[in-house]
Amino acid sequence: MLYIFDLDNTLVFTDTLNNIGYNQALQNMKLSPIIDKKRITRKDLDKYSIDEKTKQKIIQFKLDYFLSHLFKTELNRLLYRVVISSAVKKVLWTKAEPKRVIAILKYYKIERCFSKIYFFKKENIQKELVIICQENNQKTVRDIIVFEDDSWILHQLALLKIRYVICK
Repeated sequence: MLYIFDLDNTLVFTDTLNNIGYNQALQNMKLSPIIDKKRITRKDLDKYSIDEKTKQKIIQFKLDYFLSHLFKTELNRLLYRVVISSAVKKVLWTKAEPKRVIAILKYYKIERCFSKIYFFKKENIQKELVIICQENNQKTVRDIIVFEDDSWILHQLALLKIRYVICK
């Protein structure tokens, strides 16, 4: 058996800090904030008429802001108990930026709870999970349980008949 955990808004609630970071960066660049999104992403920056250099400045400012305000994130206490108490092998599966992932795990002192961190785009769910299974000696995807909050990913897991726990 293998437990596969998503990070953002599954194991750690990060939407609020993420959005504050992006909006601080946008305001610093004299751009209007994004207020109508549950979670602001890099794709949302495409709505602004800005060059790539400006876009990268916004992304870097957001990352720096996020890293210096980790206290504004919130640990999912229920999943935390599973992570620290379960004897089942655990891995992290995320599309988040590596520097931010490591900082969050260290902040909550759970970096050693996972045997490996998988950084994927989460676009080809079946392919990514097959890789994770193979690298962790799981014979099939039936030997895993995925902890996830993203509705599109949950739908893909259901279509693939992969066991999952909805975390919201």
